[in-house]
Amino acid sequence: MNDPIKKTETIATIAVVVKSTKPNGYRRAGFALTKGDNTIEVSKAQYEQLEQDSNLTIDAIGLDDAEPEPVAKKTVAKKTTAKSTTK
Repeated sequence: MNDPIKKTETIATIAVVVKSTKPNGYRRAGFALTKGDNTIEVSKAQYEQLEQDSNLTIDAIGLDDAEPEPVAKKTVAKKTTAKSTTK
């Protein structure tokens, strides 16, 4: 039997504090946020989504630059579809 999970990909993450002005449960970038400070670990794509939301203020933890550097790496499995070789 073919395993549909074949490749792995390393995703760099950064720790950020997301300050939300919206009520508890406001969702953005795959997170359910609470009103006030939320300390979370995000990927670059999630960071960019959070940054675009005018209801949120994003502070990268321990970084002074506007563009955060990774603080951790996670390895995630990528699903691939098995192709049939029979015709």
